[in-house]
Amino acid sequence: MQRRDLEHVILAACKIAQQDQVLVIGSQSILGTYSEFELPEESTHSTEADVFPLFDDDGSRSTLIDGTIGELSPFHQQFGYYAQGVDRRTATLPTGWPSRLVPVRNENTEYRTGWCLDVHDLCVAKLVANRDKDRSFLKALIENDLVSVATIIDRLESTELDEARKDVARTWIGMWEVDQPRYRPPELPFVPVSLTEHPATVLDPTGWEQRTGGYELPTDGSWPRAQGGQEPGSTSFGMHPGL
Repeated sequence: MQRRDLEHVILAACKIAQQDQVLVIGSQSILGTYSEFELPEESTHSTEADVFPLFDDDGSRSTLIDGTIGELSPFHQQFGYYAQGVDRRTATLPTGWPSRLVPVRNENTEYRTGWCLDVHDLCVAKLVANRDKDRSFLKALIENDLVSVATIIDRLESTELDEARKDVARTWIGMWEVDQPRYRPPELPFVPVSLTEHPATVLDPTGWEQRTGGYELPTDGSWPRAQGGQEPGSTSFGMHPGL
């Protein structure tokens, strides 16, 4: 998956859910921090983006996303990638993760927002999941100095997890050197103060806070709409943005 593919999924998911924000929590949320040109192949070969709407009190909107642009859907067959509608419980994440989410929002998303996991929170989720593909994903990022081993260890310790599983995670990440002289923190997108419904205000530290309603774009001109962009709630997403 490439950055523009993720942007297309974000746009389609927002339109289906009739909201202007979704969260991206799977491996391809890394495209919020790095472009495919900066990443090793092991980090981008997935064709699936795990997404869920910020407001989805009964899970129906995630189910609608999964059924409309999910695996084996016409969307998947046409573009070669798809969305999986999930919920907050899909990943085990460190304390404070909502405050560190990275926004993907531009003309290709028609200025709707896909909130992607911070790369180190994503690494903790992968570390805990501990599948072969998760270890390959982490190994590639560490070997290319795209993530900080020290930060992953710190975030792991702040994660609510039983000690047996945490010990397994500690053992694996403990194989890597904490000293990484070539590591440089990535430059992250600026989050405008006009974004009043940041996920950190909607998700509480103990899990999913049930909320209803949608999100409206600011009217102060801070987010210009794409020329010819459709209004929220439209479900036309067959044309790939930018093509």
